[in-house]
Formats: sequence, structure tokens, C-alpha cells
Amino acid sequence: VIYTYGWEGAMSGGALMTTDMEIVEDAYTAALGVKTTPFTLNGTKSECNAKIKAACEKVEQTLKNEVFDFNADFVIREQSSNQIVYSCTFKQGSNLF
Repeated sequence: VIYTYGWEGAMSGGALMTTDMEIVEDAYTAALGVKTTPFTLNGTKSECNAKIKAACEKVEQTLKNEVFDFNADFVIREQSSNQIVYSCTFKQGSNLF
């Protein structure tokens, strides 16, 4: 199953925006075990979607107390249907939860 990841929506932020976005993206790619987009996971669509959700939940737990200097949505889509499998909204000056 082929997926893409990246930032969507209106993006804005302060001086640390680029650095903070790189930190977040690196956390997701490390958890997923991928380096580029698009990326491929082996298994059924259901199994692969579950792997993505589990990896992203770990990232959320890791980042939950961090405060970032940007506004943007990190999104993972299943490429053939363009369906959003995972999305997380980051809001400047506040943590995830």
C-alpha cells in the first residue's frame, strides 16, 4: 500500500517554524520507518492503516507536552484513494492536547 505524508492547510509560524516542523516530521518518519514520501507498507490496506495509526499515536505521546512555533496539519494519505489515514493539527504556542 502506498502512502504520502506532508503538511497541509494554511501554514504560519514564528522564527522557529521551520526547525519545529522538521522536528515533528522527523518524529513521524522515524516512527513509521520511512525516509521519503511516497512510501510503501506491506500488508492489506487495513493492516497498513493500523500500523500507521499505531506509529502516529506513539509520536503524539512523545510530542504531547511540546510547544511548537507554527500552525499546520500533518497528514498521511493512502495514495490510490487520497483518503486521509491520519491527521494531526499543530497550533502555535500550544501543545497537542
